Amino acid sequence: MTGCGASSSTATGERMRLERLSREAHAHLRLNQTTDLSYAGNTHLVDLAAVEFVQAAADFPVVFVDEDGMTPKGLLGLQDGVNSFVGADGRWREPAYVPGVIRMYPFLLSDDGDGDIGVYVDLDFAGWDTRHGKRLFEDDGSDAPYLHEVMEFLRGSAVEEGRTRDLVRELERLELLAPATMTFRHPERTFTVDGLWTVDEERLQALPYTELALLHSKGYLAWIHAHLVSLHQGTKLLYRLMGD
Repeated sequence: MTGCGASSSTATGERMRLERLSREAHAHLRLNQTTDLSYAGNTHLVDLAAVEFVQAAADFPVVFVDEDGMTPKGLLGLQDGVNSFVGADGRWREPAYVPGVIRMYPFLLSDDGDGDIGVYVDLDFAGWDTRHGKRLFEDDGSDAPYLHEVMEFLRGSAVEEGRTRDLVRELERLELLAPATMTFRHPERTFTVDGLWTVDEERLQALPYTELALLHSKGYLAWIHAHLVSLHQGTKLLYRLMGD
């Protein structure tokens, strides 16, 4: 997320009322529930950090989408507005991997455009409370233990965002990304998802050894292979959608 205003939207697909987190404005806030993920139920594509590829690859396709620049995404459903991993009760269909951007909500990172990474909260999140739940700040204004945990997670996410951007730069430099259309077939129905980009395996195999060694030394080659393996998981989405 970049350039937050009074309202915005994220990979969860929801419109949100965002404010930069501060002791003065949000001392009263408590987080009363974190198990209801219905806010993520209406998006079929969600941002992924490259470090998530290996875990995500076991459950859903990892793809790239051109959104004013290539962005890795988890394909969570085959229809717009349908996340196959969120049940009617708002719970995630375990044991499938839950993307970090969903786990960190209602907290969000934002590049404020001045080199400063801000932490924002969505005030429209249904889980906020003022009497019950995990508090963000102690009575003396210091960070509560729960907020310490959140900030550690967000700091790690910021680092991984940088590594993800570098991976994408390498893929583009080596011209490894190619447009792709994914087709999934069920005895009763066929689904096609287009507008995606994937790594071209033939181009990858044709890279000089020095370039492969560089990708390997950065840890990127494992991520690329996880991405390629994940593309076979689309059939799981189809059968989830069809109720099988």
